[in-house]
Amino acid sequence: MYKKLLTVTTTSCILKLSETITTTRKEIAMKHEPYQKVKGKIRELNMTYTDVADKLGLSHASLCDKINGKSDFLVSEAILVADILSTDIRIFLP
Repeated sequence: MYKKLLTVTTTSCILKLSETITTTRKEIAMKHEPYQKVKGKIRELNMTYTDVADKLGLSHASLCDKINGKSDFLVSEAILVADILSTDIRIFLP
């Protein structure tokens, strides 16, 4: 009986630890909320992420990470994105 109780308790602790690690990884992976307005403006102008990335001198993957909140834009990049999209820099504000 004690072995069964110990096994159930250990399994329960491992599951809780696993859930905590998964949550923490998601929190770490996301630096900020995705820039939905930027995504929308790119679509509105019938541009692709590759079009914008090329003009910024970034890879497609880097631009995606920045737009989706996994890394940050430099201020100079944000200003250039606003210029490329012919919009105001406030597009980056929530």
